[in-house]
Amino acid sequence: MEQPMLRRDIQLVPTTYQGRRVIVCIDPLKLAEGDIALDAGMYRILAMLDGRHGLRDLQAAIGGMGGTTVSLEEVESLLLRLDEYYILDSERFRCKKRHLVDAFLSEPDRHPAFAGKAYSAGADELGAHIADLERRLPPLDEPQNSPGAHGEITGLMAPHIDTGIAGGVYVDLYRRIKNKRYDRVIVLGINHQEQDCLYSISGKNFITPFGSIPPDTDFITALTEDLPPGVTASDDFGHKIEHSIEFQTIYLRHYLGPAFSLVPVLCGSIHSFIAERRPLLEDRRFLALYERMNHLLNSDEKSTLIVAAVDLSHVGLKFGHLEAGSVMLKSALEKDKELLSFIARGDAEGIYRHACNSEDYFNVCGLPAIILFTLLMRNHRGRVLAHETYREEATQSAVTYAAMVFETNPEAQRRVEGKKAAERADS
Repeated sequence: MEQPMLRRDIQLVPTTYQGRRVIVCIDPLKLAEGDIALDAGMYRILAMLDGRHGLRDLQAAIGGMGGTTVSLEEVESLLLRLDEYYILDSERFRCKKRHLVDAFLSEPDRHPAFAGKAYSAGADELGAHIADLERRLPPLDEPQNSPGAHGEITGLMAPHIDTGIAGGVYVDLYRRIKNKRYDRVIVLGINHQEQDCLYSISGKNFITPFGSIPPDTDFITALTEDLPPGVTASDDFGHKIEHSIEFQTIYLRHYLGPAFSLVPVLCGSIHSFIAERRPLLEDRRFLALYERMNHLLNSDEKSTLIVAAVDLSHVGLKFGHLEAGSVMLKSALEKDKELLSFIARGDAEGIYRHACNSEDYFNVCGLPAIILFTLLMRNHRGRVLAHETYREEATQSAVTYAAMVFETNPEAQRRVEGKKAAERADS
């Protein structure tokens, strides 16, 4: 390893452990047993693992830290230790990942990555936990199956933060679809890792403690065939460890039962669009998927629920800011409220302008899914059910998240039905 490089997907999180400042190297692929924690003073060395610095550069930097001379053998020993934990972008890591990818691609099922960790792996225990959370909530303003003042629920904006943190918010949102009937559910999640295109769509069965959810194979095929290059990823490996869609599937399967199919869509990063001020909503790749999905939804008779699995602001030291999350939180919440108002009124262009104007300073973890969801929900009425904050004191950081429900707008629905009737007549 003449010019060693840290894996790009390794997250370095500064935190305090037993009164000591450390850097935790979080591996999303979990290739080693547990995460590795290093002394906070090692951050400078880790930052130099960029593929441009050689062993002698590292030797000088390590020696400068302690005021002592270290040998090249000691530097190599440190690198070998890091490589044992699969932290370096080395041949050892690439070989291990290839086996992981090949195994996943050959599987017809997507097994849960967080059952037994973020939530119970047992159906009875998980069901009892959800029921307990539901009992603690105030009664809904109307029975689930009553027409009432609201229209039919067509969309949900849900968090994707840990279910142990936002369990009550998840349950309050999803209990509103209890016993309702949908033929398919489209979930727009966020890929927290890099993916080679704007979207990754899986055709696997999603396994939950309550049972499996089959893919809507016909819809997925129609959605993805003959799209321009750069729209969909070369494979669906990103789904293996991604939690944003997984967390939704447990509540969907619990409240809807087995009678629906799934279209799981992971949205990739749009940071390059924002940094370069490129118009996302005019990009042919973005438009290709949106227009195809919108056309398919408007041209068939199946009932569809669309879910955006997103969080909002991520502020503080953990997320690259120089200030603590507590200092930034007031401004972040104000920006969140502006964003939520854009979503509620279907202003996707406003959402993108909002992100560009701030250069996404508050790290909204969900922008691509939010924008696509807002376009699809344009003719529906949205209202905010919750807007909450999780504070992580150990890392001096904070995350905000919200829940929204979208319902049919009778006037807009009449326009849509008229358009469908005209298209059928023309055909």
